[in-house]
Amino acid sequence: MTGTRRTETDTIRGAMIGRWFGALVATIVVARAQPQQRCRRMVRPMRARLNGLLFCMLTLAVLPAHAEDRPITGFKLSVSRTPTGTGLLEQMVFESKDTGLIGPASGGADDPSLVGATIEVFSERDGLTAPILVPPAVSAVPAQWKSPKPNDYVFTHVDAPAAPSTVRRLDLRSGVKLRLVAYTAPFALAGGTGATVVRVSLGSVRYCARFESSAVRTDKPGRFLAKGSTSEPLADCSDLALGISRPILPSPTRACPTLANGSNAILDKVVKLWVGPTATTQSGPFVFVWHGRLRTPEFAVDHLLPGAQLQRILDMGGVVAAFEGDGTIVEFANYLPASDELLGCALEQFAIDTRRIHSIGFSAGGLQTTKLSQARSNYIASVVAYSGGFRAPFQNPDNRFPALVVHGGATDVYIINFEPLSVAYYDEIVAAGHFAILCNHNGGHAVPEVFADGLAVDFMLDHPFGRYRSPYVGGLPSGYPSYCSASE
Repeated sequence: MTGTRRTETDTIRGAMIGRWFGALVATIVVARAQPQQRCRRMVRPMRARLNGLLFCMLTLAVLPAHAEDRPITGFKLSVSRTPTGTGLLEQMVFESKDTGLIGPASGGADDPSLVGATIEVFSERDGLTAPILVPPAVSAVPAQWKSPKPNDYVFTHVDAPAAPSTVRRLDLRSGVKLRLVAYTAPFALAGGTGATVVRVSLGSVRYCARFESSAVRTDKPGRFLAKGSTSEPLADCSDLALGISRPILPSPTRACPTLANGSNAILDKVVKLWVGPTATTQSGPFVFVWHGRLRTPEFAVDHLLPGAQLQRILDMGGVVAAFEGDGTIVEFANYLPASDELLGCALEQFAIDTRRIHSIGFSAGGLQTTKLSQARSNYIASVVAYSGGFRAPFQNPDNRFPALVVHGGATDVYIINFEPLSVAYYDEIVAAGHFAILCNHNGGHAVPEVFADGLAVDFMLDHPFGRYRSPYVGGLPSGYPSYCSASE
């Protein structure tokens, strides 16, 4: 797919000839050093997009990335969050006692003391959480790596969770165990966490274990414990084998402007940005905000993300983006390319959490939000639509993004009647397997304060990309009006 990047690459078989092979040979050394998600930057200089795409596919096909997937059995996964006198104590412990476990070759390309380690944790409720990083020895001070014997590695950091890592200890003993202790809690721990997956990457070597729901011993607020992973051997440690879905992200089509607070030009559009002070270092959400007809970006943000709600997003390292409309009846008739371009540039300049890309809008902005949710379901995590309902073909039918759909009943009319549009949109996505909430406040063409004052932001943050099951299944959180109902 031109203009997108994928986090998992299908194997390309057979031989390609001509200039693509020549380009591959000429740049293979550079390509080997690039993560798969950066391949889009290699495509951009190519004269033709087709040539660039084929080059990228061929390059990734022959790279040794993740050439050694090593599924293992899991002995235990424990995650807790406990109140203390000074705050919250978070801890995660993962342990495998798989006797077939073999560490990477000491001094080789996958030696974790040279390349570091990445731990990813996934659950049915939370989806794929932010990665836990262990730095290589060169940047680990005051923490340290040791190798008690060949192919064995121990990382210790007595000051965790302080920099450089939240990991207190990572202990890999070939034929004996893989054990991780980290002072972080990647799950929401609200109960109902469900089946979980742990994947530990050391260079191109990946170890993975899956704990099925039947292995869960404790799953309640503040505490999760699973013992004994799946008895069925995993095929490999790929996202597909582990049941993990990821967004497919857009790439800029031209050189990006430097994005900053205030007005920014993107393609032929103008977008107003609110950028969190830690957006370049903290992995935060990205939220599209769409205004109503003849309104402004500032008006939309003030009314849909008032005060503390905007600040919540910015304090997470987030970015809020509101385009200026075109003044037509629908305001945003052709804004999908600019949306892609903006997001692609933001991904290059900020530490965006790619699983937390959301959209919220009212009236013309509500129509744009529902259209964007389907037409850009490659990357949209969840949406809040007030008086919306425009529909579009699903870009990615496999992404069952959740939606909060709010309308004002029979009198929700401004040029068009928004009640039937909202209901039709809700019915369509629910029939496609999405979780959705439908709220008829019967107050006409308006946004109820109860949503703007917190429920809307809560909904988006509670529904990152790839979450299998909404935490709202079985009962809406307190504060939801009685006129709201949720799909099963």
